[in-house]
Amino acid sequence: MFPHKLKSIRKAKKLTQQEVADRLGISRQAYGYYEKGTRQPDIDSLNQIADIFDVSIDDLLNRSAPSEANIDLKEILNQSQKAHFGGIELNDEDKAFLYELFELAIQRKKKKEAAQE
Repeated sequence: MFPHKLKSIRKAKKLTQQEVADRLGISRQAYGYYEKGTRQPDIDSLNQIADIFDVSIDDLLNRSAPSEANIDLKEILNQSQKAHFGGIELNDEDKAFLYELFELAIQRKKKKEAAQE
């Protein structure tokens, strides 16, 4: 999971393995092992990678916040000053578009539930 996420974020940031390796102070081959899953970075390197990609360590590790009983997605989108998805920062227009998609999904679900009654 981590190797795939690492590669995905790097490509989204349009960086080469060599560029990331140079910023980490390691060889391209050593960095390549992270993306292959052959080696795992230590905590200091993990912090550096998160800084290079401008993401949280949780994003790198595909960790999410503990689940809550009621999550208001609109509130989350509105409160987030810096929202990321797939390693890419979302601007206000992106967040508004996501909200519209959520609204469409809710309408679709309601129609489906109504049809089943």
